[in-house]
Amino acid sequence: MKKSLTKSVIAAALALPALAFAGATPITFDVNGSAAGGAHSIDVLDWAPGNALAVGGAPFGGIIGVGYQTQLLYQANLSVASLNGTNVVAAGLNSQNFSVVAGVKEKVAATGSGSVQFTMDDVAALSSTNFFYMYANGPTAGNNLTGKGFTAGTMIMSGYITSINSSNYSTLGDVGNLDIFGANNYAVTQSLIGSGSTDLTARINFADVNYFPDLNLASMVFAFSNTSQVTPFAQVNPSAAFSSDGISDGNLLSNIGPVNGANFTSQQAYNFQFQADGNSSFSVPEPDSLALFGLALGFAGLLGRRRAKKA
Repeated sequence: MKKSLTKSVIAAALALPALAFAGATPITFDVNGSAAGGAHSIDVLDWAPGNALAVGGAPFGGIIGVGYQTQLLYQANLSVASLNGTNVVAAGLNSQNFSVVAGVKEKVAATGSGSVQFTMDDVAALSSTNFFYMYANGPTAGNNLTGKGFTAGTMIMSGYITSINSSNYSTLGDVGNLDIFGANNYAVTQSLIGSGSTDLTARINFADVNYFPDLNLASMVFAFSNTSQVTPFAQVNPSAAFSSDGISDGNLLSNIGPVNGANFTSQQAYNFQFQADGNSSFSVPEPDSLALFGLALGFAGLLGRRRAKKA
């Protein structure tokens, strides 16, 4: 039965968005690492639809005000890498799979009728709460359903969020099945229906030269913008677990409760989980100085009072 939530105050939104192809600067991405024969010139890393989690994003009663904080987590597998819009590297090429995990603390900056805006609430430095890691996982990709395997391989890039320029989520308050991607793996779990986008900046502090031999770290930043964050899940399975720090392998259960994003049953806060999608592009705004890298990380959290709706 479809449910309705009248006044929604959402608790967390963060996404790693797509950058335009214009101005993208090719870099070398060697999918084989130190082995021969895997170097490709690319300007975009396109991540497959993945999962995001706002830890504590659904407090009891759903009342969230300005200043409310959540820890945002994201994980996804690489889909393709491309150059000038043409795919040159596909997931699993040469039996190599890659993943990204990220996280940062946000707090509510403003609320509206069924909408919320966020700002960064974390120190701009690599830490257990503020991180971005890319992994080379060999022949096995991260498992979206279990949430395991995204940090199981070799870490080949790291960084951290430096600022969130905008982050938002909105909903009309409707509720439907959480998992509408293929078979419903969460038959007794429903979800708030909504969407949002995020614009943020991050910095890379490490890149493995075996995989990125010509990536200059000096003054390197990431620009993240205009990427969607969606509930329910229509393109990927909801993950049962996440990496809490970008290093541990699926050590944090999703813990979303019976209605993802709506908590009227538990005295403790549930988390809010959503589908996140995006890509990454490299560019140099000034000669030999900067590189821009986009991802897609998105989080949203929740909500106010509920209005009963008769079948």
